[in-house]
Amino acid sequence: MVGQGGTDHARHRALSVPVGLQSPWTVSRVNLDINEQRVDVWAEHPEDATWAWPHCTKTLPLYDHAEERTDSKMGTG
Repeated sequence: MVGQGGTDHARHRALSVPVGLQSPWTVSRVNLDINEQRVDVWAEHPEDATWAWPHCTKTLPLYDHAEERTDSKMGTG
């Protein structure tokens, strides 16, 4: 996304909405590959983020993460 004006931070924030991210998640990196017709979007959260436990009212730190994944369905039609 080089050369399109604005800051990387502003573009990443703007992408959070169509990607469907909600706080504390944010877009941290974007890679556009025109030849492969592919857009890679990386999401991250602050290390000190806490999460609401679904079965009670407690908020707790994150225990672990899933592996990176590819979603080929986003924005295609």
